[in-house]
Amino acid sequence: MYHSKRILIVFATALTLHACTAPKPPEKTLPDPLAENRDTSVSAGKDFFAYANGGWFNRNPIPASENSNGIWRTIQDTVNAAIKNICERSASDTAAAKGSNKQKVGDFYFSGMDTASIETAGLTPLRGELAGIDSVNLQSLAAQIAHLQRIGASPAFTFYVAQDDKQSEKYAVMLAQGGLGLPDRDYYFNTDAKTANIRGEYVKHLAAMFKLLEQDEAAAAKSAATVMKLETDL
Repeated sequence: MYHSKRILIVFATALTLHACTAPKPPEKTLPDPLAENRDTSVSAGKDFFAYANGGWFNRNPIPASENSNGIWRTIQDTVNAAIKNICERSASDTAAAKGSNKQKVGDFYFSGMDTASIETAGLTPLRGELAGIDSVNLQSLAAQIAHLQRIGASPAFTFYVAQDDKQSEKYAVMLAQGGLGLPDRDYYFNTDAKTANIRGEYVKHLAAMFKLLEQDEAAAAKSAATVMKLETDL
């Protein structure tokens, strides 16, 4: 009995000494995102933004289809890809139970992707909405705006729910100006060549949209000019 205890004590001591003398595994070194994303070929004193962020932008150029790039776009692209996958799998599941979320998501997605039926229907599904807009006057304007807000349009103002700016653990109702097709005020008033060209192309785009609403060339041009004037006044 005494011999067995002595063996156990010696064994435990040996394990303790081994644990104390065994080499420690190397500590994992995490990359420094600030250092990783610098562009040290740029002088920090001349262009600190490029110096601090140039490495990231060099590795992640702005896609040809976009006007900006950043971590939020990367996250949004990932989210969009996941949503697209859910929609496509739901639309392809012909055995989904009637009334289930999968059936509803699949049908809703297909309704937007069924371009053949959309082209065949043309403006027919919108006739009632367009007639309501055409008949607007000062007395019916507020009611028409309310109706369009309820069906997902954002005339006059944008209404949405988002994280509260002052209490991040809560959500708040947000209101923002609506009715502008260009991003902000500068696009309507800056006089540089690039902005002036954007305005010209925007008016062309508006005219093309009115042609899709079955207006002829002259009427579409007049409608586009009216919209541009209204947005500029706003």
